[in-house]
Amino acid sequence: MYKKSLKILLIFILSFTTTLAYSQTNCNERIADAEKLYDEGKYSLVIEQMENIIEECNLKGNKKYEVLKYLAAANYELDELEKADDYMRLFLKKKPYYEINLNNDPVTFIERIDYFKKWPWLEIGLSGGKPFNNIIVDSIFPVLDTASTDYNQQFTTQSAYFASFNLVVNLNRFLSIGTGASYSQQIIAQTIPMFQGIDFNYSEKMKQIYIPLFLKFSYPIKNIVPSVYAGGEYIYMLSSEYYYNYTQNGTYDQKYEFLIAQRKRSDEVLDLATERNQIRFSAIAGVQIAYKMKKMKIFANFKYRKELNYFNNTDTRYNRLDMYLTNYYVFPDIRFESYEVSVGFTYSFFYKVKSKY
Repeated sequence: MYKKSLKILLIFILSFTTTLAYSQTNCNERIADAEKLYDEGKYSLVIEQMENIIEECNLKGNKKYEVLKYLAAANYELDELEKADDYMRLFLKKKPYYEINLNNDPVTFIERIDYFKKWPWLEIGLSGGKPFNNIIVDSIFPVLDTASTDYNQQFTTQSAYFASFNLVVNLNRFLSIGTGASYSQQIIAQTIPMFQGIDFNYSEKMKQIYIPLFLKFSYPIKNIVPSVYAGGEYIYMLSSEYYYNYTQNGTYDQKYEFLIAQRKRSDEVLDLATERNQIRFSAIAGVQIAYKMKKMKIFANFKYRKELNYFNNTDTRYNRLDMYLTNYYVFPDIRFESYEVSVGFTYSFFYKVKSKY
């Protein structure tokens, strides 16, 4: 009795497997037949047969995507745009990163797919880079005789870097709004020749936060996405400390030896509320080139920034008496103009399919 039951079970399994294999083979043949009908221009028959295949066959993977592709193409050929759009959106929800095959894909499918490509409406990422500053000196305030002391010296930048958090909201495939926050640290320095053979060296180390807001236009070319953008930026100074000392520059009078040996300061904290413009604004513009990899982009970025406010508070330039009376130095009125180079990445969230063309 046991052997008989086992035999019946095996026969049933074999019959079911054979039927399933035949059914799958039959479905594949029907799909191939429908594709031939498309090539012959019999679009109504293509739609009828493909719709029946969806109902009667348990399609999975590439076969299911193939059927959706031909249903969209056949409906486009018959000007059934609403139905064709529905099939195209359904296809792209299943295959968001599909790359067209010019040799095998239906012509109308190739023509229409770009109108319905999925795009992410939110991108989040990180980047880092280096600013190159051009510090513009608008006004100087000499304390000593300018015949012996040259206050017209350029500032230099040292140890400059920044790290950024980036947030992009895509309005569509081409336009987006960007913001985020950058942390920057850098040192500015100025050397003033004073007396005979003696230089006064001033440097200031600052830490700042930048919050941009800009409009970006992108033009995707397959996996390459070039962009241009422009906007504004809010700058908030977190802290600033100054340092100074005197150094020898050639032959000098020994009576000034005490300046080199004794007159130096480090880590002197500035009062940001009175001595610096703690909040400033700038105009920004830039270009970016990105390489798209499914949900991630890696990019290189070039940005120009022009600050609209003075770095220093012009109303309190004489408040720090140790600089003015003891060291004969008044901080000049300066603005920052910078060029930034950075690299980074973004990760995409919340994909949308374009609903209309």
